[in-house]
Amino acid sequence: MIFERRLAFLQRNRWRLFVLVGGYGLLSGAISLFVPAGWWSGAYSGAVCVGLLWAVSWFASLDGTLFARAGSWAEEWTSQALRKNAAGCAVVDDVPLGGRNLDHVLVGPGGVVAVETKWKSKWRDRQHKLKDLELERAQAALQAEELQTILHSLGHSVRVRPMVVAWGPGIPTDETFVGFGAVGMLVGDRWRDWPERALARDSLSPHDVEEIAMELSRFAEEYSMPEPSATRKTIRLAKALFAPALNR
Repeated sequence: MIFERRLAFLQRNRWRLFVLVGGYGLLSGAISLFVPAGWWSGAYSGAVCVGLLWAVSWFASLDGTLFARAGSWAEEWTSQALRKNAAGCAVVDDVPLGGRNLDHVLVGPGGVVAVETKWKSKWRDRQHKLKDLELERAQAALQAEELQTILHSLGHSVRVRPMVVAWGPGIPTDETFVGFGAVGMLVGDRWRDWPERALARDSLSPHDVEEIAMELSRFAEEYSMPEPSATRKTIRLAKALFAPALNR
């Protein structure tokens, strides 16, 4: 979990953060002695607050979660693209499966598709092909089987097809959809070119689509771990930063 990793990072480095904030406060306080009163003073105070927030945000960004956060952004992009391009379909995000979440489930007239989103910071070279993502494709296939078992337990005998959506700079392929056996691959940043053949094969009625989507949504709500609220995050962050110092 990204928040947990950031929380642990700030707790380990809380004294560095205190030094950063303290040094920033001393420097800005010293400079304020030379700022004229009136409008300039107000503008300077606002700039100091913005600068402090930027400095803390920059420090927190050193927690090593950049790739995880980029993966979360890519999942949002995939969800938006599916909802925009798959007419007559329903999209259910973050369906819990065997200790981890399936990124998206697409339910539509063409059937059910288990969609995994993968983001890479860079590709090795122009010879790197989507077919080289064997681990990612195997994971998507396994999750499609798990989802199919869950749907059967809910009373829906429907086949689930796996699909991987790849995001990242310089994906070296001219194909918008590539089929590798039972697993399909889509290029994320070319979502406007996603063909209908990648999203349709079997036949489900509108009633089936609505029923399956509703039951999957209920399943996801029941078994997903709730995300802590902003208030809880703030309290936990304050405890992580200040409680160890106060207990000494």
